[in-house]
Amino acid sequence: MMRLVVSSAIAVIVVVLGVCALGACEDRRIDLRNIEAAMRDRYGRDARVPIEAMTCPEWVRTHTGERFECQVRFEGGVVWTIEVVQLDQGNTQWLPRGQAVFADEIEPWLVETLAAQGRESRVRCEARVYVIEPGERVTCAATGADGHVSDVRIALDQVDGLRVVE
Repeated sequence: MMRLVVSSAIAVIVVVLGVCALGACEDRRIDLRNIEAAMRDRYGRDARVPIEAMTCPEWVRTHTGERFECQVRFEGGVVWTIEVVQLDQGNTQWLPRGQAVFADEIEPWLVETLAAQGRESRVRCEARVYVIEPGERVTCAATGADGHVSDVRIALDQVDGLRVVE
């Protein structure tokens, strides 16, 4: 079985921010511009679709264990939610909900996967980016050499990554 490993997948990212040690400033608010900039840098670097906006709550107090959500909005309106957990010493842990998968990665992988099954095809996915949770399916169109168009469904598996499902 062929496996597609997608960048910034289910990995947990720990970022050291230039904020005060959380234990010393329990009642202060976090400067979310640092988090937004770090997310834009990290996810913008991997994105094959431009990021339209990064949004975090306007106000979050600094407190170890406090959680909040930020959202990455890609061109085309697809939104990816990232849960942020405050750790000690001003660190945060990012927990992406689902996996951002880009058509520029899916399409060549599907062409290769279908060719290995004896199905020479051109592939086109409707959206340029998908946010897929384990078990969810995405459908792309495969056009065979005879011009026949068929739907090809892919799913995200936590163990195997993306796989074709019939």
